[in-house]
Amino acid sequence: MHIYHSLSQVKPLSKYSYKFLFIAFLGIHIPLIGIIFYILLGNHGQLSQGQVILWVLIFTLIATGITLYILNHLLVPLTLSKNALEKYVRTRELPNLPVTYKDEAGVLMQKVQSTLMTMDEFVQAKNDMIDLISHDLRSPINRNLGLVELAISENKDPEIEDYMKMIQKETQKQIDLLGFLLEQLRREEIEIIEDQKEIISLNDLIQQKLETLDGTIAQKNLDIQLEISKGLSVKVEPELFGQVLQNLIHNACKFSNPDQKITISAGYELDFVKIQVKDSGVGFSPSASERLFKRFTEMGRKGTLGEESTGIGLYLSRRIVERHSGSLKGNSEGKNLGATFEIRIPK
Repeated sequence: MHIYHSLSQVKPLSKYSYKFLFIAFLGIHIPLIGIIFYILLGNHGQLSQGQVILWVLIFTLIATGITLYILNHLLVPLTLSKNALEKYVRTRELPNLPVTYKDEAGVLMQKVQSTLMTMDEFVQAKNDMIDLISHDLRSPINRNLGLVELAISENKDPEIEDYMKMIQKETQKQIDLLGFLLEQLRREEIEIIEDQKEIISLNDLIQQKLETLDGTIAQKNLDIQLEISKGLSVKVEPELFGQVLQNLIHNACKFSNPDQKITISAGYELDFVKIQVKDSGVGFSPSASERLFKRFTEMGRKGTLGEESTGIGLYLSRRIVERHSGSLKGNSEGKNLGATFEIRIPK
């Protein structure tokens, strides 16, 4: 920063571009100035053409080296800004950039510093909100889990005990998944490494998720049709990908009217596995298909029986699918014409 600081003290060089032009101007003219001084002040007699060329080359190399050195140091503010951004993304550590310079590079450092400080405040506020949500969501679920465990310990009916254990198992899964997703939201990323993936039967996974939605399906007397290629398997992180399927099936149930049909189909298409969840419910405007996937989307709405919506389910589902190198899209022909959500993931 020393060279940049020194040049910033020269008033005619108030702009960042002027500093570069000034150094470039000197670099270009140093060979000419040098050879003139060499001729005028040196006691060399008549210089031959070869000597003139040689000395011009020497002065040119010297000038080029000096110019590159100074220009490289003039880039220090840009390098500092770049490194500050990268370090903040990596470690969430706020930089301490100089903010007193008034040229374009100085303003850039000021903007980077203020932007990162503002962003850090937002991140902290978001994390505080996540902690609050985590507490408010976990507490009732944990209480319910405690009541289920108490019922299991006091109940003597084997059939009821089986149901209670199913409730206990699904509740614990929801607690674990809630913790994972809240942690991912805190870090603004969902990480899925290859070692976490398993090859599983898609039919079995869908059947598991349908079992957890038995109550919702029965309440509306929905007709669930499965059209899944025999022996179809996918390599996924089971809990997260299962949650995506559950979200899509639950949404189809939520926005279907009683006695309607929901079709879940899956098969190979080129190098992908294509999974579709299609309903005949309330649908949505074709122009709104992408807004559905925004975090806390304004498109969130109640189901046909008043079921609540968080506005974050599809957002998280798409992120999970994308971490599997796949895609998730929604489509509808319009209001009351149903909706189709399609997942594509590599074989």
